[in-house]
Amino acid sequence: MTTPNFSSRWSGDDPMGNSYRTILVQFRAGRCKVEGTTITPDTRKGIFRIIQDEQHLKHVQWIDRSNGLIEEDYFTFSDVDLERITQSSGRVFLLRWRDRSNKLFFWMQETNAEKDEDHFLLIRQALNGPEVFVHSHPPFS
Repeated sequence: MTTPNFSSRWSGDDPMGNSYRTILVQFRAGRCKVEGTTITPDTRKGIFRIIQDEQHLKHVQWIDRSNGLIEEDYFTFSDVDLERITQSSGRVFLLRWRDRSNKLFFWMQETNAEKDEDHFLLIRQALNGPEVFVHSHPPFS
């Protein structure tokens, strides 16, 4: 199996042909599944990112690193709260939309846990700021 070349997606088109303007924040993270009151990690390797498209709309995305497919893609209008899940034994965070019932749980897959706060700061800036052009990680290969 070949590894997707994420550097080609730094700007331009995603695998589905959707164009975007820039990546605001990007780092390795997995999704979590919610079953009742239990949160369990999806063991696949992934990428969490927030992009800004050509119409200046922001998207929260999750990409499966094994095949490069965007499996989650949600619009956001500064209507998302970021929370660290302290009840977890792992490095789990939640994105919660204020105006609807959407909740997305992710777990950090970056090896350096000391950078988690930096990632959270970049997420908050990307979600709540105007056109913020920041990157937390270079393209993945």
